[in-house]
This record gives sequence, structure tokens and C-alpha cells, in this order.
Amino acid sequence: MLKIVFFDLDGVIVKLEKIHYLAWKSVFSWRGINFNEKTWNEVFDKSRQEIVAYVNDKFKLDLTNDELKKISDDKGVIFKKIIADNQCSSWICEGIIKAIEEVKQKNILVGAISHSQNCEFILKKLNIIKYFDYYTKPMNKDSDSTISTKIFTIESPIKKALNELKISGSESIAFDDTEKGINEFNDVGSFSVMIDYYKKNTAPNAKLRYHFTNEININEVIFRYYLVNNDEDDN
Repeated sequence: MLKIVFFDLDGVIVKLEKIHYLAWKSVFSWRGINFNEKTWNEVFDKSRQEIVAYVNDKFKLDLTNDELKKISDDKGVIFKKIIADNQCSSWICEGIIKAIEEVKQKNILVGAISHSQNCEFILKKLNIIKYFDYYTKPMNKDSDSTISTKIFTIESPIKKALNELKISGSESIAFDDTEKGINEFNDVGSFSVMIDYYKKNTAPNAKLRYHFTNEININEVIFRYYLVNNDEDDN
């Protein structure tokens, strides 16, 4: 039985890719590194730790762990300032609120998940936290009012959510726009839905895919969920 539908924060609920890119570009340019769009496209779906490590190797910087951590923390500061200084409804992915409302009308829980601990801050900043029965919470108590600038990555936010909610993966649907996210959903038995933004050959093991969030058909998603789960039950 379907109990909850999860939406990944960055890429499905909101589009913050340009803000992340500008923050990384700034922090690397301070250090004389040409972090351009080509490099960003190579790392956009990686964690903060993975990005600094990748750039360190790509540009043969030979930085220490402390220096890498400082770059990552500086990126967080810049990202925080951009978010704090702006409140733009255009950050919200087109059609996603409609999809969320359709899920809630069916008395199914809605969750927002993220690998970072800034999920709560961003949902509040955009005044859309009211739509979610669950969202990834920050580790430290003070982070609900200020965005975190520290390195912190939740290895599998959906696994964390399912454990906290005491729900099995097979009782959930989850949307993401990265292959990494889809793999995490599949690993816990969730019905995975890919928003591919026309990225070809990405996450071929997703159970269902749409090109854009405004194409999401909740009735179709739920129908396909039950079709797959009924087939598995029959087997």
C-alpha cells in the first residue's frame, strides 16, 4: 500500500543549479581557478566533498584536506548569501506544487528529501514547507533558522526518512533528477521516477520518467506503482 511520495529538493522541488554554479565559480575564482560551465557540467550532481576533490585532481592543485574543507565552507557561505538575499518564486519547479497538491488530495503523505541539511531552510524561505508532512531536517538544532555552510552529506536521505517514518521502501514513490538518487531509491525498494530534463541515457533503471516536472501525471505514477507492486506480489 502506498503511504508516501518523496520529492528530491534540488532539481525536482526547486531549481538551484545556477546558484550552486555561481557560488562554486566565485569560490574557485578567488583562488585563480577557472571553474567554468564545462567543469560544472562534469560535477553538478556530485556532493560538495566530491566536487572539491574532483577540482583538486583536475587542476592538479595538491591542496591539503584543511584547504579543501575551507573551499567547501566558503562555497557554503556564498550560497547562503545568495539564498538569504533573494526570494524568487521562479526557483520552484514548474508544476511541482500542483503535483504535490494532487498527492495530498489522495490522503498520501508527501516528503521532501535532500542530501544536504539545508532542506528545511529553503522550504521555509520559499514559503512552501506547509506542503510537506516530512522533510530532511538539519543535524544541529540551530540550522532551522540559518542555512548550514558546513560540509554535511546524508548518505541516503530516503533511507533516513523511511527509518524515521517506519515505512518500508515498497510503500513509497520517489522523484529525483539524478542517477545517484534513482539508484538510492531502487536500493530501498521505492518506486523511482526520474525527471531527466532530456538528459539521455540517464538512470535507465528508473521505473518511470518524465522530461520536466510540469509533465508529472500523479494518477499515472500511482497506477504504475500499483501495477509494478501487484506484479511483484503475484510473483
